[in-house]
Amino acid sequence: MPKTKKMALNTLKLQQHPILVKMLSNNCFKLTTLPDISTLSIETLQIILDTKPIAVLQTPDKLGYQLLEPMPILDVLRHHPQYAKLKITLLIYDHPEPVLTALAIIKPALHYSEYRHLPETLHYRMNAAKSAGIQPPSKKQISQYANITASAIRALPIKRGK
Repeated sequence: MPKTKKMALNTLKLQQHPILVKMLSNNCFKLTTLPDISTLSIETLQIILDTKPIAVLQTPDKLGYQLLEPMPILDVLRHHPQYAKLKITLLIYDHPEPVLTALAIIKPALHYSEYRHLPETLHYRMNAAKSAGIQPPSKKQISQYANITASAIRALPIKRGK
């Protein structure tokens, strides 16, 4: 069972665990500019952080932590004007191997079907929010956060069998 600790995100001394670095070394990704999140409220960002504790291992010198899963959102958050106000929950593990396997391999495999159609999913979720009386951000804003075009956030035509 991991220990938990809550701390200010801007005071967190964090590096990737060496095994995680090796596991991610052949990742394919498209270089994009970071999205402009300055329009998001600090409350919105804190809600996102509150739902996502960070799995870490304490460094041998006990001065920092080693990240046990890819967390690109942390790089994005560092560019918010009120970044210093954000708090993060750490899940501190003693042994990295089972956590690295679970979070860097198994978790993405389980989430693949959910994210494979992300623009279409965003389209349906935004429409459902509107019909429930919730005003979501505009397609333009969401597309900027996701680094996709606003026109990509749409329903895809249904494929009919022959």
